[in-house]
Amino acid sequence: MDLNSETLPNTEKTKLTVLHFAISDYRFCIDISYIKQLVDLVFLQTVPGTPIYFKGLMNFHGQEIPVIDLATYLNISNKDQYDLNCKIILCNDGQHDLGLIVDEIVGLETIRRESIQAQELCQHDFSTFLEGAIITKQEELLVLNIAKIITHVSSKDQNSEKQSSE
Repeated sequence: MDLNSETLPNTEKTKLTVLHFAISDYRFCIDISYIKQLVDLVFLQTVPGTPIYFKGLMNFHGQEIPVIDLATYLNISNKDQYDLNCKIILCNDGQHDLGLIVDEIVGLETIRRESIQAQELCQHDFSTFLEGAIITKQEELLVLNIAKIITHVSSKDQNSEKQSSE
């Protein structure tokens, strides 16, 4: 499934189209402008000496893309094995690609930017990776700062490459 901001018109600056997904009992969303594609869980080439959240490299049209388990990265307890519903969200921040393993894709939603509560109000261990949250009667939808996650993982990747080449 190809996703990008051009396929879904979003002319109002006050609205944001996001991909809504689940990890364990948490509900998250990501601005679709960062999403390249959704893919089924595939074989990942393991890389020795990487952090526990780093699950491997994915061959995507001849390009090796690092893939992380988002639950492990955010320190959320989750199942030990992946099931057939798990997906990989391929993200790009303009410089780096990153795959995120998530439990379930819920769908696309359009949210109002002003409905996002400040990140400082979020009471989660992983709040530094949130832009904020949208609180409804049914659930708390956590808005991930995917650019921050990509930058953080990419910098750790480059540091481990430097150490292994020394």
